[in-house]
Amino acid sequence: MSQHPPAALISCLQQHPIPAEHITALQKFTPRDGFCFHHDDADWQNSKDYFDECWQALPVAPILQDEESNEWFVYLTKPLLGMVGHFQHDDPDLVPSFATIPDLLAAIAAHPEAQDGCELLHDDCAYQFPNPLPPLDTATRQAAMQQLQQAAEQSDDDEIRQCLHFAWFNLIAKNEIAECLLPYLDDEDMYVQECAIELIGKHNYQAARDKLHELQTTALPNGQTAAQRVLKMWGN
Repeated sequence: MSQHPPAALISCLQQHPIPAEHITALQKFTPRDGFCFHHDDADWQNSKDYFDECWQALPVAPILQDEESNEWFVYLTKPLLGMVGHFQHDDPDLVPSFATIPDLLAAIAAHPEAQDGCELLHDDCAYQFPNPLPPLDTATRQAAMQQLQQAAEQSDDDEIRQCLHFAWFNLIAKNEIAECLLPYLDDEDMYVQECAIELIGKHNYQAARDKLHELQTTALPNGQTAAQRVLKMWGN
């Protein structure tokens, strides 16, 4: 297991406006099973090339991996600059999970029982979105949401639209659900609709219970099963 981040990664981060102290925190991180650096520059570059080719709408750089094709990445450009997400090969998307690299590293240190990123993100105490600690600046967060939403609605590419919507959905605060998320419960894209329903459940937004009962039969196929899952979680 490499004890240091690849030089190519550090060079990439330094070429973008990632805060120097965030890069230093990554360089001082002690890797462990489930939270490893890429083996070398070539290994890291292969991963970076994949993201560059397949996820052009949101430029990112991989920073950690778990030896199982799941990776942590950092956004390289605004409006999500410096935020961190987790890429799972069996459920791929580019959703922000932590506000900064140091926030991710602090969560890893605070949860030694987590064997990989999937377990870390399922821990209610891991400080991830939608309720990061410390919270994001509201104006910055809402500006990012607006920019990503507009870009999504202007895109003619279904995959790009989905990618951008998934990203800004995860920035929505609970008191913004009625205005920002509820309209997407009737979205014509079943993946966007499914994501919106799942986030209703994640926020435990019980005010949408009647709507979810309706969506069990009226939603698109993925939305129907998502509504059923959330209602089952709520005890119907």
